[in-house]
Amino acid sequence: MARGIAITGPGAGYVLDDWGGVHPFGGAPDVSTTGYWPGQDVARGLVLSGTSRGYVADDWGGLHPFGGAPALPTTGYWPGHDVVRGITWVGRLGGGYVLDLYGGIHAFGSTPAASGGPYWYGKDVARGISG
Repeated sequence: MARGIAITGPGAGYVLDDWGGVHPFGGAPDVSTTGYWPGQDVARGLVLSGTSRGYVADDWGGLHPFGGAPALPTTGYWPGHDVVRGITWVGRLGGGYVLDLYGGIHAFGSTPAASGGPYWYGKDVARGISG
């Protein structure tokens, strides 16, 4: 089951599967990953921080670098709970944001905290985020 796609150029990029596998297509190079969960629906999204490196977000809010990307601090982590619904990268800021199931936006890397925006506590309605 595909969980995300990231484009590196015309007809090339990576597809993320639900186990955390990052699969190249269109000539993108293979990458090594730091998170993989065989048989488990854990991966929630991926972003590129360079041509062949980036991050996979897991359902708890963990960020797993791939392709040699450095580890980054995050402001949202929910052990044991399927909370994450999306991830986006803001390259000029050196980090990005993770979206939770209620619409909360949580910074990672060197991005500033987000403010405002809708938030639906108790309602699993958020589905994606774009940068």
